[in-house]
Amino acid sequence: MATALLTSGKETKKRLKTHRTYPGGASGLRARCSFILSHYSYLAAGIAVLLSLVAVGLAPLTVMNKEEITQLSTTLDALKRNQDDMSTTDKALKRNQGDIVTTVDALKRNQDEVSTDDDALKRNQDEVSTAVEALKRNQDDMSTTVDALKRDLDKERSRTAALEQRLQEMSKMLHLIANIIRIEGQNLGP
Repeated sequence: MATALLTSGKETKKRLKTHRTYPGGASGLRARCSFILSHYSYLAAGIAVLLSLVAVGLAPLTVMNKEEITQLSTTLDALKRNQDDMSTTDKALKRNQGDIVTTVDALKRNQDEVSTDDDALKRNQDEVSTAVEALKRNQDDMSTTVDALKRDLDKERSRTAALEQRLQEMSKMLHLIANIIRIEGQNLGP
């Protein structure tokens, strides 16, 4: 029996040595487990009461929140529609953005064409200005020519008038000579 006690004493020392790592040792762990097991029915009853209180507290909230849930559901549906609308709007905006890029490119090309047309118009304007200046010089030359022609015409009129006067004088002279010849012819007569 002494060997049995000695052997069991060695095992007890071993057990105590291994259980020293836990606070309270083996007896502390056993004490907690036995406390929980002895009060298990109380714990179960407490949990059941707690759950029933929670259920009783949540039941009115559930009934009261049905309207809010309906409103939230309606709001959620509206938000989904808005999201769909936003998606559609986003796609439309992307298409519009592409159209805007195309329009901007077209406007740049038009601006280049307008710039080219503007340069051509400036060249044409310069050519027109040169032509107008040439026309003014020609007009001045024509005015000078017209003035010279008027002077020449006046000279010719003067000459014509002088010639007409001489012609009249000659005509008068011829009339006189013819009258003299006639008178002489009558005087010489038969």
